[in-house]
Amino acid sequence: MTSNPDPIAYGPTGYRCGCGKTAHSNLVPCQPEEAQPLDLDAIATRANAATPGPWCTDSWEIYQGTEYEPGLSLWIGETCRGTTSPEQDRADAAFVAAARTDVPALLAEVRALRNERDELRGKFADAAASLAEQVLRYGQRQREHNADREELEQLRTALTAIRHLHKDSPMGPCPTCMDGDAIAAGGDGLLPYPCPTGRLAGAQDCEPPSFRAARYAAAGNEMAASLVRDGFGDDEIAEILARRAAAPAVRSAD
Repeated sequence: MTSNPDPIAYGPTGYRCGCGKTAHSNLVPCQPEEAQPLDLDAIATRANAATPGPWCTDSWEIYQGTEYEPGLSLWIGETCRGTTSPEQDRADAAFVAAARTDVPALLAEVRALRNERDELRGKFADAAASLAEQVLRYGQRQREHNADREELEQLRTALTAIRHLHKDSPMGPCPTCMDGDAIAAGGDGLLPYPCPTGRLAGAQDCEPPSFRAARYAAAGNEMAASLVRDGFGDDEIAEILARRAAAPAVRSAD
């Protein structure tokens, strides 16, 4: 009893794929062979071993030389097969004759292109290495920049804390600093605001915060008085109050 061919190996028609490769299902498209690099040295060896060019043709006859000279030109071969048209035989002869000079020219062109390719590959590798190094340097600079910003923010916070620490007490002078020389001389040693430490922290010459807060409170502006007690300057307070006053108008416009 004859069994049917394996449909997986031979496909639904029962025939193997005609590609000539190892049997596989004709349901699967044939995959072309991977192209191999041209062996330029082998091609050059074959070209150099052939009769020196140029070659020419006389119909389907191939001769050495640039033009056929009867009785003088060296005969190379012919392409007359008797199974094709004379036009095809002449076209084949022209192709073979031209290949004698075309092949060396193509070899030179391919070698030049390969050299250019290798040079560009080297430049690309150098550029890629340089870019990778720049990326690493950028990352390092970015981390340093972020660290500097964080440190700057910490310093700003510290300066604000120092200004708050050294602002005047309800009695007026700096509640932290004392003038030792003044105490030794019999004085109270109190330092007016802003004290030297407050000045180093950015405090500006102005009325003591308690006086300014009292002035704003007397004017009925408790928000400004509260901002003074929080360490804000007059310019900052004016800007905050202006933004607050403009806020309702902006919402109404929306």
